[in-house]
Amino acid sequence: MKKEPSWIVRKSLTKNILTGIFIGTLLQTLTLFVIYLNKGFTIIAMKRLIDVLPRLATEFAAAAIEEILFQGNY
Repeated sequence: MKKEPSWIVRKSLTKNILTGIFIGTLLQTLTLFVIYLNKGFTIIAMKRLIDVLPRLATEFAAAAIEEILFQGNY
């Protein structure tokens, strides 16, 4: 009998994903902001969002595959 992964709760999956993305983005942004305030780096230029989207999609796909592989319960 296959046990369903405990980290997948279908009724709140979307909420959990969005909460995780928000918290992760917030923490990374705050970390970079603190480094920026301490003159750890300077911003030279920013890429357009259209240039970043393929990389983001690949990273999300890799994260999903990693969760399935390391949880081993899919």
